[in-house]
Amino acid sequence: LSLRQPVEDILPEVARSRPAGAPPITPWHLLSHTSGLIDLDVAGLLSRSETHEEAVRALLEEPHRSAPGERYAYATSTFDLLGALVAKIDGRPYPEALRARVLGPLGMADTTFDPRTLHADRLVVPLTSPQPGAAPFDDATIGALIRFAMPGAGLWSTASDVLRFGRAFLRGGELDGARILPPAHVALMTREVTVNGLGRTANPLDDAHYALGW
Repeated sequence: LSLRQPVEDILPEVARSRPAGAPPITPWHLLSHTSGLIDLDVAGLLSRSETHEEAVRALLEEPHRSAPGERYAYATSTFDLLGALVAKIDGRPYPEALRARVLGPLGMADTTFDPRTLHADRLVVPLTSPQPGAAPFDDATIGALIRFAMPGAGLWSTASDVLRFGRAFLRGGELDGARILPPAHVALMTREVTVNGLGRTANPLDDAHYALGW
């Protein structure tokens, strides 16, 4: 996976959604939320789609907000496109690739797309973002999240597993002898990229300080 390679080289359907004259979307754009793709409402996206592949197609059918690389705009949906890209390159479904390449080596046994696999006394009631008027996910939406295994909105974990993930990055991509990334890649991932105006807002306190997926 090259961060600068056009996504459409691997997923040709992305090319059909590109506005005339716009540069191609790259994994760098997807990871830094500068792709220009719109952020679809998760509940609405699930209600419109039967499979994760259909959800990705629905994303690509929406008008673009801006040209790739032009500005920062957070979009959870773009991680679903990134997940499809990883699956195509890896040759297996995204959850399997994630388990083999990250979760397994780091010993994150309680991180899953299906929380029903965890013992009931280890679960808490899920909450959505604390925005005015936001409703908690209902059972149907949670069921759809489990079925879709959405990279941008569907992974469940425990505090101890999240700590293991964080410790691996503090150690430059390694934990307990298992290396998931070289130190240079960790340094690249955690370096701010929404600089030079990409993440600027009317209020400097609201400026976006984003790295690649962080």
